Amino acid sequence: MSQPFVSIIVPTRNRAELLRDSLESLLVLDYPHDRYEIIVVDDGSEDETACLVGSLGKLSGRQRVRCCRQQSGGINRARNRGIAEAQGEVMGIVDDDEIAPAGLVREAVRLLMEDPRATAVGGWYRVRREGQSPAFVCRQCWESFKSIEYPGGIEQAAEVADLPGGCLFAWRDAFRLHGVFDDALSQPGDDTEWCARVRQQGGRLVMGRDVWVWHRALPADFGLRGLWKKCVRSMRYCATARWVMGWSGSWLSDLRQGMRFLAHGLRHGCLVGLFRGIGYTALAWEWGYVQLRYARRLDRGRVEHRLRRATRKPSG
Repeated sequence: MSQPFVSIIVPTRNRAELLRDSLESLLVLDYPHDRYEIIVVDDGSEDETACLVGSLGKLSGRQRVRCCRQQSGGINRARNRGIAEAQGEVMGIVDDDEIAPAGLVREAVRLLMEDPRATAVGGWYRVRREGQSPAFVCRQCWESFKSIEYPGGIEQAAEVADLPGGCLFAWRDAFRLHGVFDDALSQPGDDTEWCARVRQQGGRLVMGRDVWVWHRALPADFGLRGLWKKCVRSMRYCATARWVMGWSGSWLSDLRQGMRFLAHGLRHGCLVGLFRGIGYTALAWEWGYVQLRYARRLDRGRVEHRLRRATRKPSG
């Protein structure tokens, strides 16, 4: 049986230097070069992203590296634009801060073909830490920050409830059947909402032991600005995804998680723990506000207006 044609979609915005490394890894996959294309969706970048994509396409001697530019609308809108532009039987989504091992597409396609019940397959994140361990970050957080562990042990594949949107592969028909990503979401929960929808509609999500990417942890990620953006500012967007998914969990669980992270940060002098604690505490407030003031009245319109207003401006 011939190998299916794969479209690899890479959403990006103002991160040309990170994007370069990601594209260079995708250009040397051990999948037949005439059986995959790379579509970079430029979400309103103001740097040299478009020039970079053009130059890498020429240097590689391949015509199937192209850039689609759109006005800034967030990562899900960029993913959906890539899906609309793609020619492949299989859609693959890889983030711009990830580096693909040579066997990524081969292993993902193999899982899809061997498991006809799988709606989508995905991979886990190995952390590629760049730079020295920063001060005021404990060893545990330094080693686990931005990682996603494989849950299947020695098994080659495991059914999961959620797949990371930065390493996700699905047949084109999966998006026809279950719909594309929610354009209104562009922060934590943007990919989780699609996975929850797939499972609610009877789909099956599979994570592969040999499907993974390097997820880069940069020195700037551990600075005050990077931790605020990653651990605090982005957490309020989780409430939006929860409302869209119909999530019914209690804000008290978020508050308890926040207290645990704060205690860890104080005990170990760890900034990651402190910022995560602040983030979960803020999430508890936002989600509790929704539940107590609006959700009990079943005033969906007002809830959506409040939450979607918070995500109107996409991240950089």
